[in-house]
Amino acid sequence: LLIVENDQGFARFLLDAAREKGFKGLVTSRGAAGLALAREYDPDAVTLDIHLPDIDGWRVLDRLKKDAVTRHVPVCVISTDDAKDRALASGGLAFLAKPIPSREVLDKLLDHLADYLARPARRLLVVEPDPVRRDQLKARLTDPEVLVTAVPDAAAARKALAEQPTDCVVAGPGADGLS
Repeated sequence: LLIVENDQGFARFLLDAAREKGFKGLVTSRGAAGLALAREYDPDAVTLDIHLPDIDGWRVLDRLKKDAVTRHVPVCVISTDDAKDRALASGGLAFLAKPIPSREVLDKLLDHLADYLARPARRLLVVEPDPVRRDQLKARLTDPEVLVTAVPDAAAARKALAEQPTDCVVAGPGADGLS
């Protein structure tokens, strides 16, 4: 677990909690160092504070998600900013607001992260009304670590989303009504 956190006391608390959950940890208080460590060590996950002394945490998250080497790494944003929607829309797996009300809340986040990492495959939902294009897309997506479900419309997509956790949704033109 790569911990990018400007508060040294909280970073220690987070590292201790992560170790109790079986994670090994790297800690830095600087965004530039976090980016370098992510490329060098390929961590299983990152916790990211938004208020860093050298680079805005949003820029760090953006660079992690746009880099082919690090974009697959789940990032949990832990910050005083009340920006959960922005964190998730920017590719974050989870958001936790500081101050954290209890150790149980942090443990729950770390358990969620461990469960996510333990899954043998990721789930992709393809919503494509055209059956020929839907079949072509499904045929091209043959990675054994990605389970693909292809559906024709928003109603079928909502049903699939309710039945199983999904990591990514790709909606083709004409897949209206999915929001």
